[in-house]
Amino acid sequence: ISARAVGSSVKLGYLRGGKLGNATVAIGDRAKTYTDLAGNNNDDETQTPEQADAGEGKLGIKVDVLPPSVANKAGVKQGVVVTSIRTASFADEINLQKGEIIVEINRKPVTDLATYRGIVAGLKSGDDVVFVVRAPLGQGGGNSYVGGTLP
Repeated sequence: ISARAVGSSVKLGYLRGGKLGNATVAIGDRAKTYTDLAGNNNDDETQTPEQADAGEGKLGIKVDVLPPSVANKAGVKQGVVVTSIRTASFADEINLQKGEIIVEINRKPVTDLATYRGIVAGLKSGDDVVFVVRAPLGQGGGNSYVGGTLP
């Protein structure tokens, strides 16, 4: 599927209940699908550069919408998932991990990308920052706390 272009379709065979079946499925953009499912239809083009880059610039991380299926498996109802961490950044220094689900920052719930960006936009150098995170799937349950002081 990864070799197919977004917007194309592919015929898939499957086995269900001992019977063979076929289905034609459309190849879609996963990020857009997850954003639409979460009800966050804001295009990146409508955000100011400060909103789009606040987490990357201040914290050294990129986050994305938490897919409902991942939220269910992780046992959380809301949050954002860390998709990348810049080497030698604040997030790297405090050992935040790719794949972790951020559910709170400084006792403020992170419900979606908009609340995440709003919280991060209010952070400034010298602020203490504490994240409540859920470990990636398959790496143990429960929330963890990571934090430090922004440089």
